[in-house]
Formats: sequence, structure tokens, C-alpha cells
Amino acid sequence: ISSKERENRYQQDITLKAALESPSFDFDAFLEKWYKNPIFGSLSSQSYFPELKRSRKNQNPQDLAWALDAFSTGKQPSCWEIFQSPPCPILYIAGASDPIYSGLATDIQKSHSKVSTHIVPNSGHNVHLSSPVAYTALIRSFLS
Repeated sequence: ISSKERENRYQQDITLKAALESPSFDFDAFLEKWYKNPIFGSLSSQSYFPELKRSRKNQNPQDLAWALDAFSTGKQPSCWEIFQSPPCPILYIAGASDPIYSGLATDIQKSHSKVSTHIVPNSGHNVHLSSPVAYTALIRSFLS
């Protein structure tokens, strides 16, 4: 993404971080809205979703605020140059139902032959949860 898009994303994340840190923040309402983001696709129809949501509701919103700031995609450097000449093998896994990251996987695959990309069918943003067997097999194969 462009530096302007990156900055916009970081500002959105900082705004959300401030809301999460507010004592009056409605965390349950936030989670309901959060999981309706297009990036999560059909996550709510997955058998493990109720347990995932229960688990998330038990998390501390302040910890999520910290993670949002620390790991904001708006702060992450672009990997496109690294993909050109990676210092080590790279495995990129995306779920087919995650339009953003599966689209990136397709772009990476077209232009960066040194990166091993895999799009897992019937999976969304949380490939490790929706397809743990396929996810683990990809990692094991990559590491062997």
C-alpha cells in the first residue's frame, strides 16, 4: 500500500486504540461489529466461531489496544522489496475466503517466484482455525 494509505490505516488504528482504552467502551458491541468486517468473510458461520467469540470476550480490551498499536498494518514496513530477494525461504498462507490476503497471495505468486504462496480453500482470515490440518501440513512441508 502507499505511504498515504499506510498513514490513514495507522490513524484509524490509533483512533480505535483510544476507544478501546476508554473505561466506558462497550467491548461486546465492538466485537460484534469487528467480526462483520469483510476480511473475516464467513467466519461467523464456522463451527468454532461461538467459542472464538467467547474467548475474545474474555480478553482485556487494553491488551487489544496495545496489540493494535504495536502490530498495526499502518506501522508495518512493506515486504515487496524483501520478496524480491528474500534472505530465507518465505511461506505465505491465505484463506480463499479472505479477499484481501488471498488477493495479496495471488499478486505475490505472480511477481515473486522465491516466495511459496498457498491459498487454502474453504478458509478465511483465520486459516489456522478453519483448516488446521491443511495449515499444519503446509508448514510441515515447507520446513522439511
